[in-house]
Amino acid sequence: MLREIQKLKTIEAIGLPDTLFANVSTKVGASYRQRVAVENLHEIKRHPPEIKYTLLAAFCWQRRQELLDTLVELLLDLIHRLGVRAEHKVEKSVLQEIKRVAGKQRILYVE
Repeated sequence: MLREIQKLKTIEAIGLPDTLFANVSTKVGASYRQRVAVENLHEIKRHPPEIKYTLLAAFCWQRRQELLDTLVELLLDLIHRLGVRAEHKVEKSVLQEIKRVAGKQRILYVE
C-alpha cells in the first residue's frame, strides 16, 4: 500500500489538473496510454512537443486513475481483514468467558 501511495505522490507531483482529460473519451485516453506504453523512450522523445506532452500527460493521467483504483481496493481489503480479525477476537473472548462461568452445565442445560 505504501508503494502505491508513493507512486501516486510521484504522479501528482507533476501537477496535472483533474479535469485535463475529462472531455476525452475513455477509448481515446486508453489509446494514448497504450501508444506510450509500447514505444521506447527514444521514440517518445522524437515526437514533436505537442504530441509528446499529450501522450505523456494521458499516460500519467490514466496511471493516476489506476493507482487510485488500486488504493481503494487495498483499503477495502484492509478494512475487511480488520473486521474479520476483530470478529475472531470477540468470538474468542466470548468463548473464554463461557468456559470460566461456574456451574455452566447447570445453567446451559436446565430442563
